[in-house]
Amino acid sequence: MHQGSAARLVALVVGALLLAACGGGQPAEPATTPDTAPATRTVTHALGTAEVPQDVQRVVSASVTMTGHLLGLDVPVIATATAPPGGVADENGFFLQWAPAAVAGGVVALGGPQAPIEAIAEQRPDVIVGSAVGLDAVDGEVYSRLSQIAPTVVFDHSTASWDELAAELGAALGHEQQAAAAESEFDARAAELQLDTTHPAAALTVTSEGLNVFTAESAQGKLLQSLGLQLADVGTGAGAGAGGGDRRDVVRLAHENVGQLGDASLYVVNADRSDIEEYRDAHPVLAGLPAFAEGRVVPLGPESFRLDRFAAMSVLDRVAAAQD
Repeated sequence: MHQGSAARLVALVVGALLLAACGGGQPAEPATTPDTAPATRTVTHALGTAEVPQDVQRVVSASVTMTGHLLGLDVPVIATATAPPGGVADENGFFLQWAPAAVAGGVVALGGPQAPIEAIAEQRPDVIVGSAVGLDAVDGEVYSRLSQIAPTVVFDHSTASWDELAAELGAALGHEQQAAAAESEFDARAAELQLDTTHPAAALTVTSEGLNVFTAESAQGKLLQSLGLQLADVGTGAGAGAGGGDRRDVVRLAHENVGQLGDASLYVVNADRSDIEEYRDAHPVLAGLPAFAEGRVVPLGPESFRLDRFAAMSVLDRVAAAQD
């Protein structure tokens, strides 16, 4: 056979084989493209932005005030900064309202309240969460150091309701459904309450120097409003003042001026029934308010000091108990 004819024959045979492999001459199907979903999500927070893994597995709370919010969303918290034991915290330094969940989940107590950077690094987190305010705040310098360990996100809880912060954290960490479920659970329980709304309401703490009255911008004030209560207006007149610094969540009221609360029902944060009875003796001007005479003083317990999903549900239970 002529050399040129042989070459053409080989080409025809190879071509036929290729067409057969492709399915009778039809164009080849394109290769399946791999999942192009990003491995991280960009989270904007109080101190900047961070690239957070889509599927977080090892979260460390650098601020004890954030831990309850994370546990309430079923975020995999492996370790947390802690508070001094006693008062609002158990022997581990866990806040009382979420201590059982932390113990059951094997959460490691790292000390605190300031972020223990070396201890956090030893936990090999894939995300670090911190607070922008308070004694356990993550400032710019600490944030820079934590960000070298793992993506770090910092949130300001001072003027957010517990469910607003839950929604924000849920969106940042891929737990949106858990945040929605927490809010639904609260709303269902709150709907069972039948509160007297004929009086204004005030959420407050009592100190030896006076009262700290929570404003409409505080988590405690927002919780009362979510129950259909109208907050008493203590104003900023004589004896009242801002809560200190740039805080907008608290107004301070001197004991001699507690009359500015008028006939408001009082919801006392970080107090039990025994504390209320002590106030009758220790602060006679406060005890002279109509709320004391008419039994409209409700202790919200130590867990109400920092509201998260656990604390919010506990507050509802205490409010319900006060109606019995």
